[in-house]
Amino acid sequence: MRWYDIFSRIYDYSVGMIYRGYRRQIAQALRLQPGDAVLDLACGTGPNHPYLVQQVGSTGSVFGVDLSSG
Repeated sequence: MRWYDIFSRIYDYSVGMIYRGYRRQIAQALRLQPGDAVLDLACGTGPNHPYLVQQVGSTGSVFGVDLSSG
């Protein structure tokens, strides 16, 4: 876990940027509707959340769970 806690500080600015397009496509493929609730397991720094929130809107919920505190 310690390695993930340290790496999480730079993840979004390095590896995370590469997968931005894929994250958007995956969120769209889920066919979420406004008001839906989503649980993102092993969410890391939460890079999927903006795309999920866009799908479920202000009436929906996005929950993220990760073992690492980073």
